[in-house]
Amino acid sequence: MLTLMMTLNLVACGGEKASTSSTSSQGSAQENKQEAAQDTTQESTEVEYTEEQQALAQEFSAMIDAYNEVVDKVNTSPELLEIEELVTVMNEISEGITEIDGYFADPKNLTPEVMDNIKTVIDRAYEFINSAEKLINEVESGNANS
Repeated sequence: MLTLMMTLNLVACGGEKASTSSTSSQGSAQENKQEAAQDTTQESTEVEYTEEQQALAQEFSAMIDAYNEVVDKVNTSPELLEIEELVTVMNEISEGITEIDGYFADPKNLTPEVMDNIKTVIDRAYEFINSAEKLINEVESGNANS
């Protein structure tokens, strides 16, 4: 679980570097007009997602679906909700998923390094999901034996 959180943080740090490249809003009216013209040009020459980026987005979406199923099961189990570490890790993972989701807003954000990090996060998330499902099954089978 700790490895997953470290990987999420690594991807998030890469995003901070990418997001600091925006231009300053200070300047003359002429500079602002030039920036507006550039924005319009960028919109008309929109970059398309590569097949690899689309496949990664689908993998990420499938992982989120699997994660949400685990969250739903945990949220309906008072015994599981009492496990503070589980709830804390799930909250941290949810925050990380939200941060990573932002990378998919623009294909330019999905550099090879970022994509590799996202793939690692997906793998780690599935490891967490499998562990959580085992825990859920243990709690459910304990309830059935009661």
